[in-house]
Amino acid sequence: MDLQAPLTIFVDEAGSADFRVPSAGERKKAFVVCAVAVPTMAFRELEQIIPRNAKGEFLKASHRDFNNALAVTFADGLIQSKADVGAFLVDPGAVENIELAHQLEKLANDRRKASGDSEPTEEGKRLHPEITSQDLHYLFFLSKALFACLEGYLTHHRALPSFIDIVIDTRELDEFQRQRSVSELRRICAEKGLRIGRFEWRREEDEPLLLLPDLFGGILCREDRYRDVGPAAQRLWDAGRDGRFKFVNKPPSKKGSLDEG
Repeated sequence: MDLQAPLTIFVDEAGSADFRVPSAGERKKAFVVCAVAVPTMAFRELEQIIPRNAKGEFLKASHRDFNNALAVTFADGLIQSKADVGAFLVDPGAVENIELAHQLEKLANDRRKASGDSEPTEEGKRLHPEITSQDLHYLFFLSKALFACLEGYLTHHRALPSFIDIVIDTRELDEFQRQRSVSELRRICAEKGLRIGRFEWRREEDEPLLLLPDLFGGILCREDRYRDVGPAAQRLWDAGRDGRFKFVNKPPSKKGSLDEG
């Protein structure tokens, strides 16, 4: 019988990892990868703060029925809950970020090509395929958010659990990239003395708690793009500034605009 971990980290992204200068008139697109650590005993409590529509269906931050009132209620509930949050935020349209993204992509694929060229067989060469820019940066930011979440948990609880489960929202990654990323995350966690039990890719329809990171990141991206959930976004920024949540990138000042983050 498999043991259930005392803590599960749910990971999802919001926005776009398309690193390019926006076209004229195009709305800016932020990108957030968010990890939310939920104690097993608090699963039901956290599910209760996920907003629903009149039919009782769960809502994503991008849903037309999702509004600022629901966003504020969710933000307040998450802040008061037993969950810990780590988030990596980036502006994919900023020139300096675009240049860095291209450098990282070239470096990653140059290394993969070198590894493939050193393989004596065609089967071996196929073990080192190129990775797309969006997949590379999603997986890179995922690890940043995950370890920020664990850092926040450690700060609040003074110790990490004996092992954790990780559930990530299903994404259009091929099976090879999934397996490679899982192996790498397991290796890094093992180096830090942390064991991963269950590691799953699931859909929000099958695992509602994946909506926690979806809503957290979605509120920040939605405010950045449409300016319609400001009070909720500000609550999340303030919680990060106060140490309740862990942002990898610096939040804006209380008097500043959300553009500064």
